[in-house]
Amino acid sequence: MRGEIDYASVGGSALNGFGGIVGWGIMGIGYAGIDYDRLFRLMALFGRENVLIITDKNMNMPEHKILYQPKHKLYDRKETSRVIFNEIAKGLTLYLFLSNKAGINLVSIANDIVKQYLYAYTVFKYNRSKYYVEQRQYETSAVRNHIFRKYGGAYACCTQTNIQQLGINGFYFDMDVFFAFGKKSADWVHEYGARIDHVVPVGSTAMECYCFKRNIKRSRNCKYDIIYFTIKAAMAFHYIDAYSSFMDDYYSSFQWLVEYSKENPHLRIGIKHHPTYIFDERERKITDGSSIDYIDQSLNSYEFAFQSKCAVTFGSTMGHELLGHNIHLLYMDPGCRNVFLPDKDDSLLGPYRVTDYDDFSQKLHILLSGQSLEGASNINKADFCLESNKVSERIYSWFLSSTGNP
Repeated sequence: MRGEIDYASVGGSALNGFGGIVGWGIMGIGYAGIDYDRLFRLMALFGRENVLIITDKNMNMPEHKILYQPKHKLYDRKETSRVIFNEIAKGLTLYLFLSNKAGINLVSIANDIVKQYLYAYTVFKYNRSKYYVEQRQYETSAVRNHIFRKYGGAYACCTQTNIQQLGINGFYFDMDVFFAFGKKSADWVHEYGARIDHVVPVGSTAMECYCFKRNIKRSRNCKYDIIYFTIKAAMAFHYIDAYSSFMDDYYSSFQWLVEYSKENPHLRIGIKHHPTYIFDERERKITDGSSIDYIDQSLNSYEFAFQSKCAVTFGSTMGHELLGHNIHLLYMDPGCRNVFLPDKDDSLLGPYRVTDYDDFSQKLHILLSGQSLEGASNINKADFCLESNKVSERIYSWFLSSTGNP
């Protein structure tokens, strides 16, 4: 059933204006408004009237169909009552017994599973679709995907938005289809417990939206010789600070940049932070007094990347994106411990990984002189990221080929 939908909160559940079930071609979920831009092109291919956006934020987008489903609220009342009764009658006693036996607090784990179940039940019982597309692999849920398929869903999918990292949110991804950056950008997720039935390389939805859609092109007149694209560190230290020397390793990357700037004062070097960057006093103590520029964090990172001779990063996803689009890049990996990179013997990243300052300096000299790094010519750039001007079309085509009719 298709058509206009008038959502109301009825008994804690999302129902259409007639109290029935709504069928959709595709449902997408997201948690930050900026991320929706990345899927607008795909939505247009399906037809916006056939797409439901699920969000826990109040979004003012009248041209789209939106289901406001906040976390831990407005769950289906009848199902919530049933679950609470069963948890009190049976579940809590079992969880306490097993927690005592295992020496682990299983109550909090069970509580999280129950909330995932109630969320999925409330959404998917009343809003059914063939496809479900999520944007963050670390937000995928085996429980949610199971309920989605129980109510007629065919494929629970996720687009790759980050390179794999070994912090607490780098394990146990669950999806039917993973729309990956490149041919090998998702190779090692299976080593960390992921359940993925199909890995489909399509390119970067972010790059399609913020680079190609805006017609950003490679410039011969470079604004910078080197740009350091940072990670969202201040917002993520709680899950990427995964080993004892992580903080020292991370700040070493800034020390390397400052040292290289001092040794090469004729070069223009910049640091580009994510738009959500929060002032970092330790970082600024390292860079103060150097000639390094801080680029306005609100400006388009891709535009600056395409106007630089070389980029460096500690763990930005842009690393894979830029390598896939023939832009010189180095991954800084002090001591070969970086949680954003696979083990040191990985052949894909080998030429682009630098593990100490001397290595960093030597490879920058090679790239800035217009030469290729040793071993780079043997690597297919598409292994990192496919050309990203037609990502949405690739995703849509996959759905067409898999089911015959999206």
